[in-house]
Amino acid sequence: MAYNGFGKSFVYLSMKIFHSSSELVAHVESVKKLGQSVGFVPTMGALHHGHLSLIESGIKENDITIASIFINPLQFNNENDFINYPQTPDRDSLMLQNAGCDLLYLPIKEELYPPGSIQIFDLHGLDVPMEGRHRPGHFQGMANVVFRFFQIIQPNRAYFGLKDYQQFIIIKNCIAPLFSKLEIKGVHTLRESSGLAMSSRNMRLTDSQKQQASCVYRLLKTQLNQLGEKKVGVLTKEIEAAFKAWEELRLEYVDFAEENTLAPWKEKGDPKQFRIFIAFYAGETRLIDNLGFGELSLY
Repeated sequence: MAYNGFGKSFVYLSMKIFHSSSELVAHVESVKKLGQSVGFVPTMGALHHGHLSLIESGIKENDITIASIFINPLQFNNENDFINYPQTPDRDSLMLQNAGCDLLYLPIKEELYPPGSIQIFDLHGLDVPMEGRHRPGHFQGMANVVFRFFQIIQPNRAYFGLKDYQQFIIIKNCIAPLFSKLEIKGVHTLRESSGLAMSSRNMRLTDSQKQQASCVYRLLKTQLNQLGEKKVGVLTKEIEAAFKAWEELRLEYVDFAEENTLAPWKEKGDPKQFRIFIAFYAGETRLIDNLGFGELSLY
């Protein structure tokens, strides 16, 4: 008997684990024949409460919720980042089971990427700005793994955190349309009480780095509130000055971009249609965040 963390009662939990894609496909097909809907949450593991909020959304909106854990080598342009990506499989499995996840897919790499399966997707230029400038090949790698997951699982709905907003927009506009009746759901970024966006990479931060990184959210709120009142060049210089005062942090980029097209800010634009995007280093750990007007009141 265990509490699932999202309901109000105690329930018996039994999460199935699949490694074989063929066995997973057979199971999902049997579920769909019963008229049950399938929600899907892809992850790279090292789970935190932000991931569990995606699982919670899947449970609320579907009959069956599937999570995957796979550290996708194709989306790392930095080999050391791939090698050092945190791995906590036992802890992750327990968290998913306690959250009420129905099925965990731990794919075999050779089955996920059989010969000839890797392709180049038309991402409509959405992969060019921001992360695209600093992580060449990242979004093509991400698109390939998400496409393969969708191809294998054929979910009704798939859930993605808005902390990786550019990724969400690319999947919604470029990958999901390749699958009929697939709905892509974005879930608001879950933050720590300090405002720091929850991330698997946070576990690599020292106390000092974490404290300074927690200040970035307040900076984003302040600058976003002034979009349209101050020129973007002025706001950018203020952000750069703030980072120079933080010994543990180093700014990589900050951009103001339209929510749906990721087009850069134009001085006559409607500020409420734009988001602020940022990437920075806390020590050697790279972090990203973003914020839109609709989220200003959440924390």
